[in-house]
Amino acid sequence: AALEKGKMLIAAGMSGSRALAEALRILDEYARLYPEGKFLPEALQLRMRANTLLGRKDAAITAAKILARDFPSTPEGKEVREAMPK
Repeated sequence: AALEKGKMLIAAGMSGSRALAEALRILDEYARLYPEGKFLPEALQLRMRANTLLGRKDAAITAAKILARDFPSTPEGKEVREAMPK
């Protein structure tokens, strides 16, 4: 449920930073509550998108690197690895 709310806020946040900041807060809470959570790759991907939309390139790259390193066999990890420069 938290990730769904995060997705909705990111979609809404494409026109405003308050929704994106709230999405990041929700993703922080998810990571704190479920550090080994099943949906952690998706949460990292959402974090990457939110930070990108906020212009936080370094934070987006950090999330992408963690996703590629820690979850290389997930669909999200594969997508990031394919997009990263070799």
